Amino acid sequence: MLTTLSLLGDIAELKFMVLSRGLGYIVCKPMSHHSRYDFIIEKEGCMSRVQVKSTNHLVDNRSDNAYICHSYTQKRRRRYLESEIDYIAIYVSDYDAWYIIPISEIASYNIKLYPHRPQSKGKYEKFRVQ
Repeated sequence: MLTTLSLLGDIAELKFMVLSRGLGYIVCKPMSHHSRYDFIIEKEGCMSRVQVKSTNHLVDNRSDNAYICHSYTQKRRRRYLESEIDYIAIYVSDYDAWYIIPISEIASYNIKLYPHRPQSKGKYEKFRVQ
């Protein structure tokens, strides 16, 4: 039985394939579920490994309200490393928004995103795909 979380993940992966093709990339999916990346994308001979994540988790508190996505695997809580992936692509389903963030830019376990705030100066807003 599919959970809502796994369904959102499946939808995010399908949408990522469409997004990437629309940006002119060739998209490859590993046959194994044991790789740290979900896709390899290629354009003009340059290849990148991408881990696709999705979130609809809005943390709403007095000082800040942000969508939160984790920079680690859910099963082992081990952060992704630069030797394993090049980018984390995050889909915020409530806003149909994408962020493609180089793994070298991610320093914390929780990634805060602000697609609901057009003027946000959040750390990762510069990686939002328009």
